[in-house]
Amino acid sequence: MAGKWIVFDQRQEGPSHKKDITLNSEGEFWMNRQLFEEIGRPEAVTLHFDPESNRIGMQKSDPDLVNSLRVRIHRSGRWAVRSRAFLRKWDIQLTGTYFFPDLQIENDMLILPLNTRFNVSRKQRG
Repeated sequence: MAGKWIVFDQRQEGPSHKKDITLNSEGEFWMNRQLFEEIGRPEAVTLHFDPESNRIGMQKSDPDLVNSLRVRIHRSGRWAVRSRAFLRKWDIQLTGTYFFPDLQIENDMLILPLNTRFNVSRKQRG
């Protein structure tokens, strides 16, 4: 094997301790443990939309409410919320998986600005 190979000598980063959430093209939000705990370990949430500021809100709710969406844990260790009908109602287009770097929590509501999301898909679509 010709070449001047240099071995990578830095330690790999461990799991992130930052809150994070993604939204995939199937309309599923996926959040990590830190965020799930920060928003109160909800069994269910309600979704909200602010068209003026183009933001999505997610708030812990009673799972028995008709508009509540169940939060389920996946074997990957992340929590998921299915939101296809919500996204369709507000015509929120998805062409991959999006990360929300500027998420905030205000008055017990997780706020996800759509304007600052970015596509983290391995394969960019359409």
